[in-house]
Amino acid sequence: MIRMILWLVVQEMIEKKIVLNNQFKKLNEANIKIKNLEVVEKENISLKETLRKKQDLAKSQLETSERNYDTVNMLVSDLNTNVKHLRKLTTEATIAMVNARLPTKRKRDKDIPMFVEVDPYSKQHVVPWNENLKCVFNPAE
Repeated sequence: MIRMILWLVVQEMIEKKIVLNNQFKKLNEANIKIKNLEVVEKENISLKETLRKKQDLAKSQLETSERNYDTVNMLVSDLNTNVKHLRKLTTEATIAMVNARLPTKRKRDKDIPMFVEVDPYSKQHVVPWNENLKCVFNPAE
């Protein structure tokens, strides 16, 4: 009987040992998973910081680009105004030279300087012609 009780106690202890071993294995596996998760978390934090730095750099570049765009836009606007004014003056000077009965010649669009074009949609233009130099009078002459 004592042997039987001892045998039952030993069996119960063996079963508890097996259960404890299984729980210990699960605990070790859980600790390994926790360590792996901690490594992944550190990598994610590092990646997040890198992405935040890239985002800050992109925002800074965007703000700089917007400021530069505004500056260029203002300068181009002024330049376009000046070009329109200059074109108006050169067109008026060319018309005045033709009206003053300077020698004229009919020339194709591609053969005359851009500042002489009175009618930009025409393929040929009547332009004031300098016979001595064999070229178009320019407004400075």
